[in-house]
Amino acid sequence: MKILLLIYFLVTAALIYMMVAIELSGFEIFLIILLIIILSELVSWKLIKKTFFYKKRFFKPHIFLNFISNDKYNEQQVQISSDGFRQIDFDLEIEKENFYNLYLMGDCVFFEGHLPNKETFAYKLKQNFSNTTILNPSMAHYTHYHMLNRLIYDIKNSKKIDFVLSSASVNDALVYIHHKNGKIKNDYSHFYKTFSDLKEYSYIRKIPSRLLQIILLFLSTSSYKKLVDYEAHFYNINKNFRSPSSYRIAKELFNTSNLHNYLNLLLCLCKHFNIKLVLTTFAYNINDFKSEPRITYLDLTKKINELYRNFAKTNNLLLIDFEKEINFEKNDIQNKWHFCNTGNDKRAELASKILINAYKELIKIN
Repeated sequence: MKILLLIYFLVTAALIYMMVAIELSGFEIFLIILLIIILSELVSWKLIKKTFFYKKRFFKPHIFLNFISNDKYNEQQVQISSDGFRQIDFDLEIEKENFYNLYLMGDCVFFEGHLPNKETFAYKLKQNFSNTTILNPSMAHYTHYHMLNRLIYDIKNSKKIDFVLSSASVNDALVYIHHKNGKIKNDYSHFYKTFSDLKEYSYIRKIPSRLLQIILLFLSTSSYKKLVDYEAHFYNINKNFRSPSSYRIAKELFNTSNLHNYLNLLLCLCKHFNIKLVLTTFAYNINDFKSEPRITYLDLTKKINELYRNFAKTNNLLLIDFEKEINFEKNDIQNKWHFCNTGNDKRAELASKILINAYKELIKIN
């Protein structure tokens, strides 16, 4: 794109120079102006495809139901299916007797956009089973209520779901870190915004000129980042979240009642649709939490994990305790909670062992 822009500016400059420095007829000047307009339209068409406005697959306009686009990732590493799952194999959803679909409900620790397929937890877990495949609708930045709404969406669309693995999530701590003037909304709309910009700028798409479209978009957004980055339209980041007053307020505000409601709703849903529910705690690299606000991240995440343990015990649910049962080494996890190949080997081994022991009459070992 940079080369294209360079060529465009050089050609345009040359044409303008010809108009100024060389004596031309009115018709020749008209042809040069027409050529500049055509070139500008062609380049603008390429540019506008890079903006948030034309990336239809990035987000559906709902605060709790979004699907990522392949445009954000290297397609050799991450493939997103047409129905919004990260593909780990070609057998995304199997409809046959004695074959089961295990549905992952999580954030970046299950989506793992930084890893190629064969190094992900989902892929490694799949390799341990002969009659079970993995449906992975997890997504970076998902909270529990994102996960719940996505599950409801897939159930309504008649996806075959036999097992659900629901992960605790650090994002339910981050929504407190990003409070607004000491207030938290139970639907998290103080932090996650609906993607309303599409409606706000819809008039621009009616303009027949791509050049005018991109000029108006830039003038309206007043920012290159907002022009090209969908996240600038979706998150309301607390600019002072690193300040002591901000993360202290987060600790004071935090409570698990919202999460407890989520788990009760999830349990009722799974019972109604005869889905076997399994809970997992959230693991992390303890060495990356030495200073604030990460210390607060860790403190709140531990409370979420403890809620998961208590809820599993109270309701006689299967729990895979990644936080306590695995001794992760430094090289197993990078950048707080992003797992590496070796870390996912350990997670998949523990999860497979627990699932097979609990459901040995259903799940078969590879």
